[in-house]
Amino acid sequence: MVDIDGELIRYTKKYLPMMYKGSFNFSKVRVIIEDGFRYISESKGSEYDVVIIDATDPYGPEIGRKLYSIEFYTLLVKTIKRDGIVVTQADNSFHYRDVYLNVLHNIKKVFKIVREYWVWRPLYSYACNFIIASNYLDLAKLAISDIDKRLMDRDVKVKLYSSVVHQGLMKLGVITRT
Repeated sequence: MVDIDGELIRYTKKYLPMMYKGSFNFSKVRVIIEDGFRYISESKGSEYDVVIIDATDPYGPEIGRKLYSIEFYTLLVKTIKRDGIVVTQADNSFHYRDVYLNVLHNIKKVFKIVREYWVWRPLYSYACNFIIASNYLDLAKLAISDIDKRLMDRDVKVKLYSSVVHQGLMKLGVITRT
């Protein structure tokens, strides 16, 4: 996990244990306090299977907006393995249509396979959009049996995600105002 705000991590550990649920204590987790753009730009390449970006919203502060740029996504391509995937939150396509479409455009300039989905977030009282990208793997084409096998082989325990939920997410249309 890379985060620019070490103080936020300390507060999360102290005041929000119900949110992080001990994940910072998992043996495979390493927390790095650094600018995400800088960290990726200094990465050795082909290191990661999955990169999950949960940065500040794309219309937020300049330091966060860099994480939605063509330059950043180009660096990510060099950082993930050949069959790696990148997923980013992209805020809300209905309320921030132009911002969302800009993020989508930037990702499509760099990745060959781009899919969009959204999830209702009770915490925010609106749907959050996500964009998932790869140059090799089309997650919308995974069969239920493949997803179930991957989860079982990796002994992944989840509450909200399943093969059926995955297929449903890949079929949802993205909401934008006209």
